[in-house]
Amino acid sequence: MNKVKYAFGFAILYFAYTYFHKGMSVLQVPEEVTLMLAWALVALWVAIVHLNILG
Repeated sequence: MNKVKYAFGFAILYFAYTYFHKGMSVLQVPEEVTLMLAWALVALWVAIVHLNILG
């Protein structure tokens, strides 16, 4: 069951990034900036959830 959960999670993240990229493209933001923002959000999530920086 966990494999199905992770498969759906990755699919959702893929489509979320696709729409995020399209939205940033409309604002004429370079692709590198969009990618770095996405990685920054992932790093922030890891820091908060797994490293417990707010606790």
